[in-house]
Amino acid sequence: MKKRNIKRKIQGYVFGVAAVIGALITAVMAISSFVLTDHVILDTSKQMVKASSQNVASNLHLLVDRIITISLTEEKLSGSGPLKEKEEILAGKKETIEFVWLAVYGEDGNKLYGDNKAPESIAGEKYYSYLTATNSTVIGEP
Repeated sequence: MKKRNIKRKIQGYVFGVAAVIGALITAVMAISSFVLTDHVILDTSKQMVKASSQNVASNLHLLVDRIITISLTEEKLSGSGPLKEKEEILAGKKETIEFVWLAVYGEDGNKLYGDNKAPESIAGEKYYSYLTATNSTVIGEP
């Protein structure tokens, strides 16, 4: 009878120690995974933010370059000529430059001709005041 009792006590202690060790290992792994995840995210976030900001800067430079390319054809677009020819030039530029819409506006901010998706007037837009103040190429908010 004592043999059985000692056997049960040993099994109880072994099970208890195994349960405590398992709980400790699980707790250590859970805590370390949260800490390591934060460090990994912080380390990679810095690189991703840097790459993203460089991407935005290069896209803005590309956009300005494309707008300047269009403005170099200003003679064809602002001169006296058939409206259909001007609209074809704009349509061709829109396709090669990948704008959502493209239109030509007068000094009063009203659309002269261009894409149907373009607003009829830009006089109320913030960038219109920049255009009139600088008489140069500006970029508005998307």
